[in-house]
Amino acid sequence: AKRLMTTKRNEIMAFIKVEDLFGSIEVVVFPRTMEEYQHLLQEDKIILIKGKISIRGDDDVSLLAEEIKSIDDTSNFSEKNGTKKHKSYQKKGSGKKIYIRIDSMTNDELMKNIYQVIRKHPGTDRVILFPIDENESGSKKTYELSGEGVFADENLKVALSEFIEEKNIVIK
Repeated sequence: AKRLMTTKRNEIMAFIKVEDLFGSIEVVVFPRTMEEYQHLLQEDKIILIKGKISIRGDDDVSLLAEEIKSIDDTSNFSEKNGTKKHKSYQKKGSGKKIYIRIDSMTNDELMKNIYQVIRKHPGTDRVILFPIDENESGSKKTYELSGEGVFADENLKVALSEFIEEKNIVIK
């Protein structure tokens, strides 16, 4: 199924439902991509799509198409990773770090919750975890979440305080 839409700039974009043997997903095709690949977007045509996953809410997942090829096209997708095209997606930071005191790094449920919140607040600020169980002897052992930057602000603190006491969250 394909739904076309006209943007404020009077450009055409599409929302396409793509399916395979395992299920289906909505693919968002923005105007520039649409212009370049619209000839491939036909019902029942088998295509390959390269893009980024977009997750909104708990289970609203879609694919943001960057490149589309016919299944017969044996060339590789380009190596560009779209950073020039999507300037608005560049991450920002507050210049601060967020320190989170947790009971243990082995608390999988807590770690899962922390990662879920962090991913909803992307940025360049560092996340430092202080596990109480590893610091009982008075040491100051911390862990920095590598590859997971955040925008350390009050909104992040409020989101984390849903499941971590506020006194255990410090931004500085």
